Formats: sequence, C-alpha cells, structure tokens
Amino acid sequence: MEELFNTFSCKSWIILKEEHAHKLVQMLSLQKRKEDLSWEQLLEGQDKTPNTLIFTSAAKGYVIVEGDMLEQKGASIAELLSADDFVFNMTIDIWVPYMFIEIFDQGKLIRRLEYNLDVEADSVVATESGDKSSWEKEINYTPESTVGYDDFFYPLYFINSLGIGMAELKHLYNSKCTSYDCASNL
Repeated sequence: MEELFNTFSCKSWIILKEEHAHKLVQMLSLQKRKEDLSWEQLLEGQDKTPNTLIFTSAAKGYVIVEGDMLEQKGASIAELLSADDFVFNMTIDIWVPYMFIEIFDQGKLIRRLEYNLDVEADSVVATESGDKSSWEKEINYTPESTVGYDDFFYPLYFINSLGIGMAELKHLYNSKCTSYDCASNL
C-alpha cells in the first residue's frame, strides 16, 4: 500500500468514463508512445516527458489519465471532456503539501475541494465551492488532523467513493497501460 501512496504523492490526473477515453485521444491528437507496460514500468522507464499522458486500463468503468501537464491544463481538459458526462480532475503534491479535487459536468466546474498547508498558521486550510457530491457522501474517511499528510491524500479516498478501491488502484498500477505524447497547446 505504501507503494501506492508514494505513486500518488506528487501527481495530477483526470478520471473519466472508459467510453470517453478515446475522445481525449482525439481531442488532443495524442500520439501513442508505448503500450502493454504497467504504470510502474512507464514511470520507471524514464521515457516520460512533461507532455506524456498515461492511460490506465479501465476499473469500475473509469480510466485514470495521469501526466505532469495535467497540473496546469487538467481543468481546461476536464471542462472540454465533461460536455457528455462527469470528469474528475485531481492533484496531490505532498511536498508542498497541497491537493484538490474538481468535478466537471456539462462543460463547467460544479465542485472544487482544496486543502493547502498554511505554514505560518501551522494549519491546513480547506476551501470548497459547489454542492457536496453524491460521491463525497460515500467517503468513509474525512481528513481531521489540523496538520498532517493524510489530509492531502483525500483524492484517493474520493476515488474509492467511485468504486475504485485501494485494491483496484494497486491492480491498475501493475496492469497494462498506454502512454501518449501530447503535441497540443491547450
């Protein structure tokens, strides 16, 4: 499990329905780099560029798309993809520490939850907008510590509320993935 938390300790990703993954490939004119390697192998292979996106295999009807470019462009990509269905944009950076979850639907942001460490006040600042989603109501864990890294892994608990538990995440990490290059300037 530690391996999984280490994997997500500094990542940006989008979660979308499996049937919409091809839409992202077309929308960004993605060029396939490698396939049939595990997420772990793709990350370790040092063959990743800032414009590389890794698509996991599907779990519970969802695909996770991970890549450095999503830290800056994830919201605009999620907004475009969400015309037909919900799209989730997330970031964890445990080293700052900082995290956010954004939910998009019908081409607009409908929910944002953010945790940020205020070093001067020695506390975690939580900001949120939009109505609490049905997925959040399924989350069994809610960050409670005033200062602690668990707060910043909240997106993993959110993923769990979509039906993708830690066991599925671990399986995705070791399953076949596909990496793409993005030449698009969104």
